[in-house]
Amino acid sequence: MRDANNASKAKNSIEMAAALLAIAALLALGAAAPDASAQSQPAAGPPALRIVSPADGALVHPGETLPVTVQATPGVNFQAIGLGAAAPLQSSHARTFAPWNFTLQIPKNTPPGIYHFTALGRGAAGLSGSAPVALQIERRDMPLALLAQPARIDFESFGEEIPLVVHGAFSDAPSLDITRSSLLLFRSENPAVAAVDSRGVVTAVHPGTTVIDIRYGASGKILRVPVSTEPTTLVLSSESVAFGSQAVGSSAPARTLTIRNSGQASLVITGVETGEEFPVSDDCTQGPLPAGGSCSIHVGFVPAGAGARVGRLRIETLAVTPATEILLTGQGSSAR
Repeated sequence: MRDANNASKAKNSIEMAAALLAIAALLALGAAAPDASAQSQPAAGPPALRIVSPADGALVHPGETLPVTVQATPGVNFQAIGLGAAAPLQSSHARTFAPWNFTLQIPKNTPPGIYHFTALGRGAAGLSGSAPVALQIERRDMPLALLAQPARIDFESFGEEIPLVVHGAFSDAPSLDITRSSLLLFRSENPAVAAVDSRGVVTAVHPGTTVIDIRYGASGKILRVPVSTEPTTLVLSSESVAFGSQAVGSSAPARTLTIRNSGQASLVITGVETGEEFPVSDDCTQGPLPAGGSCSIHVGFVPAGAGARVGRLRIETLAVTPATEILLTGQGSSAR
């Protein structure tokens, strides 16, 4: 979930690229053969195409049809020019003569956010594009209700980030993603416990609990998302195991350790490891350990030589970093 907002931006970029490829294909197929007398676009310098209107960052609303004016640099001839826009924006057909005027349709249920479009032309030198123009799309009406996913956040480690995805229920759209709306405001009641940025990404900072307030518009609906930053922790029945003296090559009775999950979320134990002199078996790695649940680890001792023997029991999880280690000791004795 951590990259949900980045994924949304990436999707916008992919859709924009797909639109540009589509319009490029149309221009290539529909354009006449290059005119040898036409002046080609310079290899360097400012783009030969410029979107005159609307202005970059213009505020528009779903359901509107937006006039678009494109200007070509004097002396640079184009056989066709079209618009490429991120879905779900819809542009009018490419034109083969000036004036280069187009329309851009904003569908009625377009999710709020920033969308980009650009102009693409085919001239004697090939394809040329304008600098992209951003549109800030926002609805005119207020949502009847807000819904956040997740509805509650339980962090498993400090520094962990979880993005909030917010949907609004409107009279004509029961569930519309409004996460990228500029009208959506996020606030943590205790940033020292969990911080939230303008994109709705929540970060665990310090142990405790707090609430993330989500507001749509300065005086609109408010949604509260509870947050707990009590990381999942392991409680061990013992910090070390001492086996005492054992004849070299023989097995000491196994000792049992109990592991308890003291956190508020389930915990996945991915590995329980020791050295060869301390054989181990467990029921901790058979599935997620629920909050408050316990499991057992059985450790034996088979000294390979005489004298002090030292090992470590290492417990790996998906949430607790670094791994938990338990000291194992024993004494190997030679047979008399």
